[in-house]
Amino acid sequence: MRAAPLALSVSFLSALLTGAGSWRGARSAAPAAARALVGVGDSDSPWAGAVLAWPAVNLAIVRAERAGDAEGARRARFGVIVLAALASEARRAQREAKEASAAASAPARGESAESAEERVSALDVDAEAAVVAWACDGFATAPGGGSDGDEDLRGASARLARSDPGWARSAFRHLRLSTAPSANRPGGEGSTAGAKRDGASHASRCDAVVYAASAFAALVGDVLPEGTVRELAADSGEIDGDETFLHPLFATMRTCEEAADACVRDELPGSARAARAVRAAKLALDGVVGGLA
Repeated sequence: MRAAPLALSVSFLSALLTGAGSWRGARSAAPAAARALVGVGDSDSPWAGAVLAWPAVNLAIVRAERAGDAEGARRARFGVIVLAALASEARRAQREAKEASAAASAPARGESAESAEERVSALDVDAEAAVVAWACDGFATAPGGGSDGDEDLRGASARLARSDPGWARSAFRHLRLSTAPSANRPGGEGSTAGAKRDGASHASRCDAVVYAASAFAALVGDVLPEGTVRELAADSGEIDGDETFLHPLFATMRTCEEAADACVRDELPGSARAARAVRAAKLALDGVVGGLA
């Protein structure tokens, strides 16, 4: 008997989260709906509401895109990013409280190492990847942009990235893959040959570099605290199946540099802009990690 009221509540809050007709409405409605959804379920499951709401909010975005309502889709994505940020903050607070309690009772147990192994959200893999991609769009938005909602998206994306380092790690991986040759992406085999014959694809290669480098520069130079960037720089792991172990930050930076060099080498339109964006990203990284780069 209690399932129906819960379903109705989630449906209402999902509509409130994603259905604002203006950015002014979204700025007030989305945070309110997100806080209510984080409170759904028991206090130990801050992601429960987001998981329940995902089918509805994702459908709202798809419908807006299909209807050609680009701003409506952006506002809906903004709401989802706000929800993810609040849920992530709540779970991180719970985790830190548990770790503090465990450290007080048994300092040698090493709970923090175990926590680092957890996934960054309770969303399914595809949903989490979508949230990461939308947040990266926010990072890549130029400060002071002319479009209404740009600052809102940047702010929500920044809050998400700061809520848990796992989001930043996922963002860097997304940015690295976004500049990789299309033949090396999942489902992209053989597409490089077509790109060589397509002028629009030439431009898209440079645009992809600018996008990734701009988002990278925003993350390391503005969004993330310096301490977090240094922690990420100290991480190491296997990069896309390669046996070479690289720091995630540097692996992403290297991929951007290689992609920009390829644009310049092929004399593609927009290659100079891509090279400038990568130089700015490299300066942002060097400004934080210095000699580690």
